Amino acid sequence: MREIISNYKKIELTKYSRIKDFSQCFSIYAIAIFSIFFAIYLDNLIIWILYFFFMGFMGISFLSFSHNCIHGFFFKSKFLRHAFGSINSIPLLVNYSIYNSSHIEHHKYTNMEEDVQQKVEITSLFKYLSYFPYLTLFINHIKIGLFALLGKKLSYKRLESERKNIIINFFISFIWLLSSIILTLHYPLLIKVYWIPLFIFHQLIFLFRLSEHYGCNLTNNRWENSRSITSNFIVRFLMINNNFHAEHHFYPSIPFQNLHKLHLEIGKNFKYIESSYFKFHIHLIYRCFNLRKFNKNKIN
Repeated sequence: MREIISNYKKIELTKYSRIKDFSQCFSIYAIAIFSIFFAIYLDNLIIWILYFFFMGFMGISFLSFSHNCIHGFFFKSKFLRHAFGSINSIPLLVNYSIYNSSHIEHHKYTNMEEDVQQKVEITSLFKYLSYFPYLTLFINHIKIGLFALLGKKLSYKRLESERKNIIINFFISFIWLLSSIILTLHYPLLIKVYWIPLFIFHQLIFLFRLSEHYGCNLTNNRWENSRSITSNFIVRFLMINNNFHAEHHFYPSIPFQNLHKLHLEIGKNFKYIESSYFKFHIHLIYRCFNLRKFNKNKIN
């Protein structure tokens, strides 16, 4: 019998500190700003390469802030949550209103046929690599934004109800994108400071999101349809505990700052747990080779 936490424990875990959330948020902003100036100051090839990947990963942090806003954290005001979520997602070329709608649908139909999250099937190393360069998130948000603007029917009701906000976010994103391009023409340094990390962020978002549900059971059983990655303190801090994905899907109302505590209570009961994102992808690639070997044996 799998354990479910008591109501008393659940009440304890739902206690939320905005001070703690904003402290972590501004710490991450400070780390990002310091990283930019550090890379520019040293202007060394190795430092720049490290910067590209680190800032690409920091994009996951900023999107995590938007994710937290979707679940009602940071601000009591829905308007302020929407504004803060948009501020963090627009530089990543993510339309917050689309992200908001699709994410709520994703929670409603997690890993089921109706789930709006991109369906992925990886049967070989070639298929795995074929997803790169990954720009699907950006392209889909552009496409939905254009459909909303042109008055075309959107794919599900929740998107339709957010049409106005989607269009507003689309225009703001367009202004941001155009301004960034113009600034880059005048200051080519932005290619290294902004564009390369942005490109890497979009590759990383595929890798991180893939680990959340890929290979899990196609069921509404929350013990079996999501995966948590325990990872290490640094990753947990920068991802705002979003690595505890199964726990988050089980109790979406529990603040992200308490997901590690929740994991200690019920984490061992989830069917899919991995110790690191790297190990998840190594196991996935290994499975591809085994599947290929199995298919060869089957043919022979």
